[in-house]
Amino acid sequence: MAYAIVVPLDLGLQKSISEVYGLLGRLLELNNVEVYFSREPFTVKTLVDEYYYIYITFGVNTMIIPLTDSKIEEEVAKFKVKYFKVYEPFRVKGFSLRKERIAINPEIQHIIPQEISSLCVRKIGKKYAIGPSWSSKIVILSNGNVELPSTIVREKTMLKHYFLKSVIPWHPICYGIKELELKCDVNEISVFKIREEDYLCDPLYHAPTAEEYYAIIVYGDEKVVFSDSKLLNVEEKEKDKLLLLLLNCIIYTWSSKVNVRIV
Repeated sequence: MAYAIVVPLDLGLQKSISEVYGLLGRLLELNNVEVYFSREPFTVKTLVDEYYYIYITFGVNTMIIPLTDSKIEEEVAKFKVKYFKVYEPFRVKGFSLRKERIAINPEIQHIIPQEISSLCVRKIGKKYAIGPSWSSKIVILSNGNVELPSTIVREKTMLKHYFLKSVIPWHPICYGIKELELKCDVNEISVFKIREEDYLCDPLYHAPTAEEYYAIIVYGDEKVVFSDSKLLNVEEKEKDKLLLLLLNCIIYTWSSKVNVRIV
């Protein structure tokens, strides 16, 4: 008996992250399906070659789909994603994804990768934001002023190198993307400086300018991710890394922490 399907977001396993977006968009349409993502590594029993059961450890942000209906696997199989069926009950700390479309402001829709459109709905609200409210969203900074916490300063700076490096590679948003290479025409971006010690603010990616400047940050309890719109301009070979980074951000901001129990 299979208890669940797990879909790892490992770039070494998935040929295309865009297929994962398509699957996730379809799952959001189904009323009888819950979607979780792991917050920690976990080990489960699965089947290989139709004959051998083995135990495999999966990492953070692995998609977990309980098999509460026989038709769920049929839906998953329609997409070109690598997945595994689990043959024992298990528990894991996870994220429970909201069963609703993600609000995206029309002003930034033109700069967002098309692959995300299956998860989004146009909604006029906070400028430059993906998400429902201040308490949970991704802020893609473009031209104009955006409200920032008092301890964070936004500045524009020239880049010395065309890549970003993860500061906290084990963070759910950074997981699986240690570096991201930008296009050579991205020579100036908005960066962030934390004025004083702020336990709510986590710097995620360092901008190759000065030690205290960061290109992507997350504001702790409110789960607000700040980034410059120019950071979406990556080399073509880095496209799946960008899509995975955005998916990690969506998982982190568009969910609540739960203890997943599959029985």
